[in-house]
Amino acid sequence: MNHSQKSYLFRRVRGTILIAAIWVLVFFVILSVGVSAGISAQIRVFKKLEDLVLGAPLARSACLDIIGERRDAEKDFDTAADLARVRVFAAGNSRAEYSLADESARINLNTASAEVLARLPGLDPVLAGNMARAPRPFAVPEQARLVEGIDAKVWAQCQGYLTVYSDGKVNVNTASAEVLRALGFDEDLAGAVLDLRAGPDGVAGTDDDGHFEDAGAMAQALARERTLSDAQRSALGLLAGQLSVRASALTASIRTFIMGRRGVDYTVVLDQEKIRRWSEQ
Repeated sequence: MNHSQKSYLFRRVRGTILIAAIWVLVFFVILSVGVSAGISAQIRVFKKLEDLVLGAPLARSACLDIIGERRDAEKDFDTAADLARVRVFAAGNSRAEYSLADESARINLNTASAEVLARLPGLDPVLAGNMARAPRPFAVPEQARLVEGIDAKVWAQCQGYLTVYSDGKVNVNTASAEVLRALGFDEDLAGAVLDLRAGPDGVAGTDDDGHFEDAGAMAQALARERTLSDAQRSALGLLAGQLSVRASALTASIRTFIMGRRGVDYTVVLDQEKIRRWSEQ
């Protein structure tokens, strides 16, 4: 074999070895990536389990804290701003942060008349009548979606004003203008309620906010701010039995932090004694 043939064969063998080496390298890279991905997936699963195992009891403890706070409350009324204040329940190096919203700011699907329901956004006398005639009580608000005519579009408009968890009375310190009008407040009277709650600066959630301490004395409280007509005074008198100044049920938005790391979020509905609904995000 001459020199040129040997040189050719040497280059060919060297090229084959180089290609083989590249393939071996690729194999180990793929293997390492796979192992790394597997480990990462295991770590994610472990963290998720850790969040659930530690986060759920933490959130439940926060709920017990809420129930205890409600029982020992010094005030006999609730305002939206006070409920929305962020509270913290700490347990070692973990904690739950939560804020509250008033279910009594809404119309109760299980007790409201068709006339009241018909005044809510998205509803009309026909749809409201269908709701009122449906087998009640509803266990959760979403069951109203089974009522004839309550499609996704209608539900999107009215769901924010409906509940099944309150005792049926509406808290005048937290109710929206839409809910007040549904109850039978005229436009001016509903505006007067919101104005008193917003205080002199006209901005809700500030230090000068007002509130009602007695649903039966609303006319007197409002009369100090503006002149009420005889019809408005009469309406307040008739509606007094449907009104309250305190939440009978609350929704807690809970964020957990496990050993300094953000954990699972929970949405919990509870009344004065127990948890009514539990969901996690």
